Amino acid sequence: MEKDFENYYVKQAGNGISSYAGTRYPQYGNGFFGILLHWLKPALHYVVRKGGNGVMNVLDDAMNGKNILKSAKTNFITTGKAMVNDGVDKLETLMKGKGVKRKKVYKRAVNKKRKTVKRKSVKKKSKKAKKLYKRRKPKDF
Repeated sequence: MEKDFENYYVKQAGNGISSYAGTRYPQYGNGFFGILLHWLKPALHYVVRKGGNGVMNVLDDAMNGKNILKSAKTNFITTGKAMVNDGVDKLETLMKGKGVKRKKVYKRAVNKKRKTVKRKSVKKKSKKAKKLYKRRKPKDF
């Protein structure tokens, strides 16, 4: 009976019954290298992309028959200057000086005194009306 139970779940699971299955995707921690990777990854991506453009310009010049060393020197200087200018522009946009935006503080509505409504005076019933509505006691027979 016990084997039937295990066989049933082994067929469902595929590789047997395990107590713990790890995550499918890698987890990234917040250690020293994790923080460095967090900051350097976008910068490295930018440098590789711009450097690729510079290499493509050098190869284009080589295909056109220009001197490879001179074209490499001029293209890498221009791409380097362009990267520095982009970095300065990025820092200028980050350092605008607007500061931290604060949440707006809304004033609470002050409870105003309610206007008192004067009630209409009710006229007292006349003596005749009182007699009509007066409870009558049942008469003894």
